[in-house]
Amino acid sequence: MMAKKFVTQPKKTVVKAKPVVVPLYQFVRSSETNHQFIVASQGSITPRMEISVVPEVSGKVISVSEHLVVGGIFKSGEELFRIDQRDYEIASTNALAQIAQVHVRITREQAEADAARKEWEALGRKDKPSPLLLREPQLAEAKAALLSAEAALALSRRDQDRCVIRAPFDCRVSSKSVDLGQVITRGTSLARLQATDYSEVRLPVPLDQLAFFNLPMGSRATTNAAGSSPVTLMAEIAGKTLRWDGLVFRTDGEIDPRTRMISAVGRVRDPYGLEGNGTELPLMMGLFVTAEIKGHVVEGIVKLPREALRGTDAVYVLSGSNRLSRRVVEVMQSNRTEVIIKKGLKDGELVCVTPLDAFVDGMEVRIEVKEIGPMKLARP
Repeated sequence: MMAKKFVTQPKKTVVKAKPVVVPLYQFVRSSETNHQFIVASQGSITPRMEISVVPEVSGKVISVSEHLVVGGIFKSGEELFRIDQRDYEIASTNALAQIAQVHVRITREQAEADAARKEWEALGRKDKPSPLLLREPQLAEAKAALLSAEAALALSRRDQDRCVIRAPFDCRVSSKSVDLGQVITRGTSLARLQATDYSEVRLPVPLDQLAFFNLPMGSRATTNAAGSSPVTLMAEIAGKTLRWDGLVFRTDGEIDPRTRMISAVGRVRDPYGLEGNGTELPLMMGLFVTAEIKGHVVEGIVKLPREALRGTDAVYVLSGSNRLSRRVVEVMQSNRTEVIIKKGLKDGELVCVTPLDAFVDGMEVRIEVKEIGPMKLARP
């Protein structure tokens, strides 16, 4: 009887409801601030100008400056080396002798022409004498010979001046292939000189960053600070991070077909510290540097960690009663570490930075406010 009752009247099971677990997410507080746009790039230092030293005369090298070595520094007008000019001095002497001879010839021809004219008039002839009788062709020939001799003298004197090879501008010697006693010929490259007043660096810049900077394009290139963007160059040398300040004064004016970027040209004054600007180490040619180009300052923007951005134009914000909602925003710039938002967020709103596997608009969350630390600049 008891067994029958147990079978026909089973014990009821009470199912307890599981407590709802509200997820915990991290949030950052939006804060309006002023922001200066900065783009990071990198490149190698090159001289502003580099030329080959090519003599315009031939001869034997009779003196060479002790500073004419690779790395040697010269001021504009300083002598690099000297070529034996005795051959050109002899040519000048010959030209002077020829000029003297031609002057005698001209004097003689003029005297004969005057004598022929007087004789013609003495004969009572009324017609005009022929040019040949008056020695006009001979006199013209002598005057032409005088011009030729004077030109030869000027050329020989110019060649004498060209025997002294001088630095055409403040420069550094990057290569040299001339020495004392060497016989050189006209048109041979004997050294390479690099300008030391400025150095340059080409910095690739993404096209979408051009609106944030003063980057003169093509013929608008300028060396005026008012029309340029400041740039800071950095390099690691001997365990130290060294910095040099300069200006981006122009662009190459064309797009690199491989990277789809445009090259901004930065310029640094007195890279070798020759003017006493306090440079700890020279900004050497060929040095690889990273660069920060400073752009416009924009007021009233919100700067957030990159993980706050969902997709390309949205963030998750906390609404009333700890509910999460999606907000479309206007993004001005983003990189691997931060995102700059122009519109769509108010000062003090909480923005979610935790990755979400699934999102439902209006979902309830628990919050943990995270302080925003300093954000490092990322390369584009």
